Amino acid sequence: MTPYSCMTTEELEREYAQVLSHYEKLQAKGLKLNMARGKPSTAQLDLVSDILQVMNGPEDCYDGDIDSRNYGELAGLPSARAYWAEILGCKAEQIFVGGAASLNMMCDIVSRAYTHGLLGSPRPWCKEEKVIIVTFKPAHVRQMMISCGGNDFLSIRDKAVLSTLFETGIRCWELCCIKPADIHDDYIVITSGKNHKQRVVPITPILKKALMRYEAAKAIFFTLKPTDNYYFLSNHGRQLTNSAIEHILKRHGDGIEGIRVSPHTCRHFFAQQQVKMGTDLYTISRLLGHENIGITQTYLNSLRDSDIIKIAKQNSVLMNL
Repeated sequence: MTPYSCMTTEELEREYAQVLSHYEKLQAKGLKLNMARGKPSTAQLDLVSDILQVMNGPEDCYDGDIDSRNYGELAGLPSARAYWAEILGCKAEQIFVGGAASLNMMCDIVSRAYTHGLLGSPRPWCKEEKVIIVTFKPAHVRQMMISCGGNDFLSIRDKAVLSTLFETGIRCWELCCIKPADIHDDYIVITSGKNHKQRVVPITPILKKALMRYEAAKAIFFTLKPTDNYYFLSNHGRQLTNSAIEHILKRHGDGIEGIRVSPHTCRHFFAQQQVKMGTDLYTISRLLGHENIGITQTYLNSLRDSDIIKIAKQNSVLMNL
């Protein structure tokens, strides 16, 4: 089957009509399928209904001297521990019988791992070193921009995509969701940010030039052809996807080693370049769409010592008295 992203408008319309027809036939059958998780049928409940008659009085709630009505025992009921000790071939004292809910057990394990670590762990998870994303060097960015210097539609589009990522620091999906109405003279309205938060990012002169060239190429390339109502389009006139953006970056970042070539690395590069140019942390955080400055600070962890020294030298305390 041809992927939807590669279908023409006519093919998509035919596919939609077929799927809709199949869905309407299923609806006509009047099926009553209950998809509730873990919900047994009446027949299944009848199989175990006798268990409700096992415990008739308080004396039935004791396991040795432990009253199971009072949350049982932290290590588990003695009879349950003895039962599993026999199966596992170990001592009852080595057995822990917890609640049967899988989500509770997973939560307990992850919580333990985070605060204390697991068997064989060198340290608790909370003490693990933070992963530092190594970002591009300016030479890498220049290399990528030069590689899409052609005059065909895809080269012009790719240059506009890269320019937008590097000049605004927006997320990959935010770029995919930009519509023509979101592009203004000197700013872009981001309507698909995290938690549905809207923000604006500026259009710099160099970005404006790339976008104007892209719009001219797009108008010629899609003359008399239907397109989706999105700003950045595939050669079929469809909305670009996350994977398409990643493919564009990898194609033009071919040869860059030791650095993850991805849209997120572009965000890190944008943040670090803004710091080097003297932009305050609050403004950078607003441009990136972060909820707090703490998140933005993690983007700056991979700044090199030489970069820190250069920034500090430009902001001499005594020279600014």
